Amino acid sequence: MNREQKRAFKELRQSIEHFDGNCFLLFCDYQELEGATPEAYNEVCINNNWLMQKNIVAKAIVFASDTVKNIGFKHVPQEGINSKVFKCKDTGMQWLNQQMNQSNQ
Repeated sequence: MNREQKRAFKELRQSIEHFDGNCFLLFCDYQELEGATPEAYNEVCINNNWLMQKNIVAKAIVFASDTVKNIGFKHVPQEGINSKVFKCKDTGMQWLNQQMNQSNQ
């Protein structure tokens, strides 16, 4: 895990803390991801556990490669978070909007 990735996780947490308990959506674009270190997978697990304590409505994840997705999900289970995987950003964003609309009803 490099400095840029660590900074991104820190900024994500800081941004979510400013939501003051309000509902939010998360869009993860991993289309350029080619793999990750065990440390990076561990950090994602820690962040997922942290997210479950916040008021997350849904998490859309975009992967270009099924292989990278399958390896990632082997190391980072998604239980406890309303999440769905997509190959297209637009489809993922549409799904997130649907999830938010459903949570507002």
